[in-house]
Amino acid sequence: MSDHPALRASLELLNHRPTPIIGLTIVNTSADDDCLLLRWNVPTPDGRLLNGVLTFSPMAKYIGPSVKRPAPTLSDFDVLAPGQTRQFRIDVVANYLLKPGRVTVRYEAFHTPPQASPLLLVQSNSIEMG
Repeated sequence: MSDHPALRASLELLNHRPTPIIGLTIVNTSADDDCLLLRWNVPTPDGRLLNGVLTFSPMAKYIGPSVKRPAPTLSDFDVLAPGQTRQFRIDVVANYLLKPGRVTVRYEAFHTPPQASPLLLVQSNSIEMG
């Protein structure tokens, strides 16, 4: 496992009340190469997650779908062109059970093309909520 050479992610708290909404931005920093975003590891248009790609401290329980999937194929990815940015919104309460109080959250997900090695990890900054 190693950090993705070109994809960079950042989080920001867009709304805290009544429902916490987090903004996720993923940028392809490469000047020449397309990057692949695994659709399972980015939010859907309605802010839902298909995997528990946020990490919390203290821990929060992921309550989204738990699906056993085969290894991804190219059809499971979206292309992010050089310099292109994708922005997403994550509805935290729709995806995680949070305990009251302050939490620190970070995005961590693999966006590794099929047949590639090692696994390529994309991690964001940490933000605080609560």
